[in-house]
Amino acid sequence: MGFDLDGKVAVVSGGTTGMGEAAVRAFARAGAKVVLADRDGDAGREIVKSLGGDHVAVFVAADTADPDGARSIVETALNHFGRLDIAFNNTDVRPAPAALADQTAQEFADVLSVNLRGLFNSMRAQIPAMLASDGGGSIINTSSVMGTLAAANESAYVTSNHAVIGLTRGAASDYAAQGVRVNAILPGSVSAAGAQRSTEGAPHSGGQAGEASPAGRAAEPGEVADVVVWLASEQSSYVTGAAIAVDGGVTATL
Repeated sequence: MGFDLDGKVAVVSGGTTGMGEAAVRAFARAGAKVVLADRDGDAGREIVKSLGGDHVAVFVAADTADPDGARSIVETALNHFGRLDIAFNNTDVRPAPAALADQTAQEFADVLSVNLRGLFNSMRAQIPAMLASDGGGSIINTSSVMGTLAAANESAYVTSNHAVIGLTRGAASDYAAQGVRVNAILPGSVSAAGAQRSTEGAPHSGGQAGEASPAGRAAEPGEVADVVVWLASEQSSYVTGAAIAVDGGVTATL
């Protein structure tokens, strides 16, 4: 069964590579208009061209760690397509592995700035626009299996992803009665084609990590995007505040 997003408008941050690009294309196939945001303007414009031009999708260069950047994505959707129904917040940074005492305070703050403050800025801009649209909206936030687990030398990344789930559930509680649903996805390993979540950083690569999952392989970007589109659709109308693992069984066995 396909998902019908005809007449809906979606924004996707981290939208030029991997899971973000896959979601942009999946939203468009389902009938939605899409605003994709990232720092890679050339890639963004190529994706827009491949989708048929600015009557289907538009690109905006934006940094969601800056409140003005997060607002500009929403403003582009409103100015170009007239409304906002769906948001896929998919921008993060993953630093080089280091034990906690070997990290600087600035390095830790930089991870939280992108992964957590960027998400706060994004939802703070998105929710009022969704409330102004008929029927509320759906927000999907990318966390990670590291949002429920932990790994050595990953304390900043683990902290930020745990916090993404907390912020997701807090927002879901705030706005459920007003028709805005907020959920998180928790990818595990993603194939090499989808390993770079955005130009700001990479989540989990495939290879050995994917082979170690019960599924025996990494996810394809499109498999993650299918879950995102389901969460954006009316088929998930009673799902909010959920943190859904898309990890080939990793969190089920650890």
